[in-house]
Order: sequence, then structure tokens, then C-alpha cells
Amino acid sequence: IFPEGHRFGAAAVLAAGAFPKNHRPFLAASAISAVFHLSQIWIHWLIAQDLGLPLSFGFLCATVPIVNIACSVPISINGLGVREAMYVLLFAPAGIAPESAIAIGAIWIVIVTVVSAFGGFTADRVIVAADEEQTDAEPEQQTENKTTWQAKAAG
Repeated sequence: IFPEGHRFGAAAVLAAGAFPKNHRPFLAASAISAVFHLSQIWIHWLIAQDLGLPLSFGFLCATVPIVNIACSVPISINGLGVREAMYVLLFAPAGIAPESAIAIGAIWIVIVTVVSAFGGFTADRVIVAADEEQTDAEPEQQTENKTTWQAKAAG
């Protein structure tokens, strides 16, 4: 893009060197991310269908990511209020009443909270089970495991 020897070209080559040469992990992470976001959009579509709202999957593909970005701005706790305001703003051109847009936001946050609580409970059970295994181990093994864990945590 830049002529040879141009200072911006040299900076671009230097910046490109910071990226890994193996693209496979990046592509795998991108695929997982796409599946995750499409599942979020699909759940929004299911909520809209259940409420009898005329929101197409394509329309939600255009609006839900914008709402997610707005909710990540640290101006409220867990995006509460921001999410609902964005739904009202973005769904208005589709003829969705503010009450219905807020209902989508309320249902979404309930779903996220329930699923997160289930995940937290499951993770807690796994950690407790691992701690119990550690407690049942021989004292020498406990010291070795603790040292290994401390080494991993430190570096």
C-alpha cells in the first residue's frame, strides 16, 4: 500500500509482526463467537415471536449487536436501562411499541440471569468437588499439587 521505505509502511510491517503467523486459533475463536452471537439473536427472535412482534431475524441481526455494544458501556449495572432504551430506539422504526421493546429487554435479562446463575452453581459444584479431591489426597500430594498450582498462578 505504501511505497518502499515509507515511514507508515515500515510501521505497518512492524505492527503486522505482532500478530501470530498461525491463523487457525483466530479462525476457531471467530467461529465460536459467531455461533454465540447468532444464538443470542435467535433467542431474541424467539422472544419476539412469543410476544407476537413482527421482528425478522435479519432485522435482529442488525440491531441486537448494536444493543450489546451499548450495554457494554459502563454507565449502568449489567446494561440495565441502556438495553431497554436501545430496544425502544432501534425497534421504533419497525413499529414496535415502547412497552413491547421494554418487555423484550426484561425477558432477555431474566434469561441471562437464570442461565448465569445455573452456570455459577455448576462451576461452584465443580470447584467444591476438586477441593474435596484435594482434601482426600495424601499430605505429600497436597503439597505437590499446591506448589504446582502456585507455579501456574505465578507464571
